[in-house]
Amino acid sequence: MGFFSAASGRAMPLRFSSAGQQIELNLRTAVAVNESTAHLGSLILGLGIGQTYRFMARDGLDQGDLIEILKPWQPGNQTLHLVYPKSRFPNPKLQVFSDWVAELSRAHDARRSRHRP
Repeated sequence: MGFFSAASGRAMPLRFSSAGQQIELNLRTAVAVNESTAHLGSLILGLGIGQTYRFMARDGLDQGDLIEILKPWQPGNQTLHLVYPKSRFPNPKLQVFSDWVAELSRAHDARRSRHRP
């Protein structure tokens, strides 16, 4: 199940990492989408195998709708950037949001490392 960039049209490779070794696969797929919810839905429907974000797949994994394969080979963490215009006056709502996203990321990373074999 492929995923491609809506901006560039470029197919996204599958990336795996295990014991310091990294592999990147550029596979041809019969079906590809450019939206993460459509990608997850296609995986749940059984249209193929693919990589998606664990936080999105968690319910499907817990309910048995999705099966994790290649457990020793996990994709690396994705970098998340929060971009906003520079201002002389800091926006308190933006700071609260930024702190919330950072905490979610830390909690996700902690859960991820606990569930690794």
